[in-house]
Amino acid sequence: MQTSLKAVLFDADGVIQRPAVDYPSAFAALGAFENDQSIRLIREIFAAELPALTGQCDFAQDLTSLLSRWNLGHRLEDVLRIWTSIEADSTMLALVASLRSLGIQCCLATNQQSHRGSYMSETLGYRDMFDFQFYSYQLGLAKPSPEYFRAIVKRLDLDPSDLLFIDDHEPNVRAARGIGIHGSLFGAGTASPLDALRAILSQHNLSLP
Repeated sequence: MQTSLKAVLFDADGVIQRPAVDYPSAFAALGAFENDQSIRLIREIFAAELPALTGQCDFAQDLTSLLSRWNLGHRLEDVLRIWTSIEADSTMLALVASLRSLGIQCCLATNQQSHRGSYMSETLGYRDMFDFQFYSYQLGLAKPSPEYFRAIVKRLDLDPSDLLFIDDHEPNVRAARGIGIHGSLFGAGTASPLDALRAILSQHNLSLP
């Protein structure tokens, strides 16, 4: 049976890419912190990043203020380097290329602030690997808001049922399904990320070599 899908939306972190460093260890080394201090700093950085995910503020500016409280104001560039230490999964990207060769549009659908999103697009080269990139900071909306997905459907000018969304967080998948997009939770109960993706695609009559 031929697939009815016209586009696949891929989450980035946890699906297409993963951290290339161990965050607690990297931040512990940066500030000579104990492990619990490092974890607390990471939590504060994630919290500071939230408004920037929808473009409401400048992440680097807010991060500078945060780091000053930790006596790390002079280490902004080092922290940004750690935050963009990303390892793209080459096997997953090869599968994305195969999907595109079949005429299936492949898009990133990811929550990112501008610094990290630009790094992914330009330095990692995602702008050339995907047909469209839907970064939350550019849309002004973030998952799991249904409006995030409605904005993507409008940009693609497709029916929601034409789309498959793959993410490793259940609330995001539920939100996509809530507006009629096919949603699949990534990585549950499979031996490898590639096996997980193949299993999802096969459910939608997409079989790749």
